[in-house]
Amino acid sequence: LKNPDLLNWPDNGDDDPCGSHWPHVFCSQSRVTQIQVQGLQKNQFTGSLPSLNGLSGLSLEVMVLDNNPLNVSSGWVIPDDLMNSVQLQNLSLMSCNVVGKVPDFLGGVETVFKPNFGSDTGILWLNGQSGEGMSGGIDVIGRMSSLTSLWLHGNRFSGKIPESIGGLVDLKEFDVNSNDLVGLVPEGLASLKLDNLDLNNNMFMGPVPKFKAVNFSYSSNRFCQPDPGVPCGPEVTALLGFLDDLGYPSRLVDSWSGNDPCGGAWFGLSCGKGKVSAIHLAKFNLSGSLSPSVGNLESLTRIDLGSNYLTGVVPANWSSLKSLTLLDLSNNNLSPPLPKFNPSMKLVLGGNPLFESNSSKAPPESIFAGFALLIIPLCIYLCKKKKVNSSQPPSSLVIHPRDPSDSDNTVKISIANDAQTHTSAGSGSGESHVIESGNLIISVQVLKNVTKNFAQENELGRGGFGVVYKGQLDDGTKIAVKRMESGVISHKALDEFQAEIEVLSKVRHRHLVSLLGYSTEGPERILVYEYMPQGALSRHLFHWKTFKLEPLSWKRRLNIALDVARGMEYLHTLAHQSFIHRDLKST
Repeated sequence: LKNPDLLNWPDNGDDDPCGSHWPHVFCSQSRVTQIQVQGLQKNQFTGSLPSLNGLSGLSLEVMVLDNNPLNVSSGWVIPDDLMNSVQLQNLSLMSCNVVGKVPDFLGGVETVFKPNFGSDTGILWLNGQSGEGMSGGIDVIGRMSSLTSLWLHGNRFSGKIPESIGGLVDLKEFDVNSNDLVGLVPEGLASLKLDNLDLNNNMFMGPVPKFKAVNFSYSSNRFCQPDPGVPCGPEVTALLGFLDDLGYPSRLVDSWSGNDPCGGAWFGLSCGKGKVSAIHLAKFNLSGSLSPSVGNLESLTRIDLGSNYLTGVVPANWSSLKSLTLLDLSNNNLSPPLPKFNPSMKLVLGGNPLFESNSSKAPPESIFAGFALLIIPLCIYLCKKKKVNSSQPPSSLVIHPRDPSDSDNTVKISIANDAQTHTSAGSGSGESHVIESGNLIISVQVLKNVTKNFAQENELGRGGFGVVYKGQLDDGTKIAVKRMESGVISHKALDEFQAEIEVLSKVRHRHLVSLLGYSTEGPERILVYEYMPQGALSRHLFHWKTFKLEPLSWKRRLNIALDVARGMEYLHTLAHQSFIHRDLKST
């Protein structure tokens, strides 16, 4: 410690810690049983964490280091020396700069958190770390069979809750609020008779199970249904199985929310007649395996998963997809055998070494195919100009995902009209350019079309920045278009405009409005946000009678206030970079 004088222990001359010169040390039968400096909590000890080597000789049962700013600059990890304390029952490390993962030895075979008399056995509190906080998975807790209280809130734990959580029959408190946990909530957790269960502010998906906990909360997640016990739709269930076998990639988890893949912005999917018709996630750095659940998406016509890092085999039931016309699995690391697909379906498997090594001899028909390929492109070339986006609706917006192999790594937007198709690659010429954040450029003409030329009837509100309009894209998606008025375009306003783009493009949180795109053509400065259908909060607080709305209950008011606070907390402390809002009005 840098301030050991707080303990007032002798520097030398008295080597018996059970003697009278060692304050805060308690002994029994000449053995140290407690070191208690107000519970070692809230003492503001500074410096590096003392070595815990040799604590096995203390028969350590309880260790509490809460609210001490240890290792402020870099944080500290739970040391392996602690595994020698085989009688440890309660470990509380709240708000003391712990970083890294929950060590595996805490889930060792009956060495830690053994049952004991009293009600406080088996406590693990690691919540509220400052700085980066703790991270990694929490699989180890499924092996801590004697846990009674687990607090992990306010960290950056990721991955799924282990299925083995259902074996923790003594567990009474489970709090993982404000982490990055994903996946379905295990039925084993739902069946535990907990006193308190807090799953708020994560990325849990799927249905909300029927909990047996006395008190439970699960707000601000990505569940498909709002109420417990209501199943997801069949397509959502299938897509969640697909996500699970890929390890829940964050970019897909961020956009796949709700119970209608065709009614929201589900990245990488296309729909036709209200059903999922295509999965296009080529060059997306996906890893994991292919899920049999995709075989339940009967309306699929195209699957493009080329140039990823996928392993395993192609599920046999994918051959039952009768409408499938293209299956591109090229440039992965998939293994034989291959299901028997319809001969009319185009299958692309090149670049999978195990398939290539398994087919050293080309079939005779491939010789004819090679000759035919020399002729067919000539026919395509002659007919090409007759079919230029013939199926593309007028004035539609097509957003192409980023290509990791593209050095510019920009998002491309195609604007199709009756005459021709224009593609803005966003590489930086003229008025249309990509700011460092790499957001979406949208044509002013498209925004005029979807807002009916910024009609007054579509006005949602006014502010110091300008006017916000409601718009609707061809596919029915509603957007909010924030247009700076020409009379207020000062250097300060332009700086704020770019600053807002830079900020909003870097932050993604369920309580912050998502920025969908922007335009900087000529004098125009326009931002496009996701549309908030319930309108401004002030309408519901102050003008509900005027708009004939139901007044907000106190419970809803409290939830809204907490959600706003969570969004602010993310901006201030949890994002990769801290942002200060500067315009939050308490009213």
